[in-house]
Amino acid sequence: MPNQGDAWQFTLDALDRYFDKVLSTERRPAEPPLEAGSLVQRARIAPTDRIIDWVGSYIDRIRQLGMRTADLHITLASDPTSALFAPEPYDIMHQQSMYGSVSAHMARTFDLLRSKLPTMTPELHALGESLIKRESEIDRLLERVTRRRIDVMRTRVHGDYHLGQVLWTGEDFVIIDFEGEPGRPLSQRRFKRNPLRDVAGMLRSLEYASQAALRNGRHRAEDIPVLQTWAHAWAQWVSASFLGGYLDHAKGTRLVPPNDTDLELLLRFFLFEKVIYEIGYELNNRPDWVEIPMRGLLALLSS
Repeated sequence: MPNQGDAWQFTLDALDRYFDKVLSTERRPAEPPLEAGSLVQRARIAPTDRIIDWVGSYIDRIRQLGMRTADLHITLASDPTSALFAPEPYDIMHQQSMYGSVSAHMARTFDLLRSKLPTMTPELHALGESLIKRESEIDRLLERVTRRRIDVMRTRVHGDYHLGQVLWTGEDFVIIDFEGEPGRPLSQRRFKRNPLRDVAGMLRSLEYASQAALRNGRHRAEDIPVLQTWAHAWAQWVSASFLGGYLDHAKGTRLVPPNDTDLELLLRFFLFEKVIYEIGYELNNRPDWVEIPMRGLLALLSS
């Protein structure tokens, strides 16, 4: 493994080794051994020996990153005397404001998506239309966050958390770049949010990495369909490991809801928020990549 570098490249290198193993294994199963249950349920159990064998030591490293992420959030919430950093409880008004903000952003993003449909390839056009037809369904799923108060804290968070904001030292991870999302005003970057928003950002980054590794030109076109299936499996496995490390380390705090029902509700809300943001970003900046978040949104709807 590389001795040091950013966690994005560290992850892409791990994926290259994983894909090489998938293609070179003569008795590879027809389908990867996927685990049943929701992401939160899978995070509560240890990965099987078979999964560890496929993913290698990265499965332990990404769990380690989950723990370091929890360390970050615990530290950011540790000073109750500072008005800028003191944790604050959620309330219905805040949850309604969260929903209103994301719902409005989704409406703008879907308007942009409609305007871009004529410029898309037939495959992307069909994908975009399938999402547009489900806009009302997505809004109803987002609205669930307003139905009851969630017993959890709001704190200062990283705000723009993904693999590119983490360094791998060869032994551990170091989290950097705390200025928040560059496109937001400074006042908004200081908003207190639930730390699961950062967690959702990293989960999406892992999914992005699994797809970016298929776009680096290393693989034959005829191998991509096989690798695509195994890329989704890899993302499922490492996401569960990252979240498991985070939840174990954050246990006993009010950084996460005390029950899995509210935990899944809030995490899914932030995942929807993130993937909707990604669609808008890619439409404006990298239209060739918009397939990744569009398929991510469809997968989230079916999970």
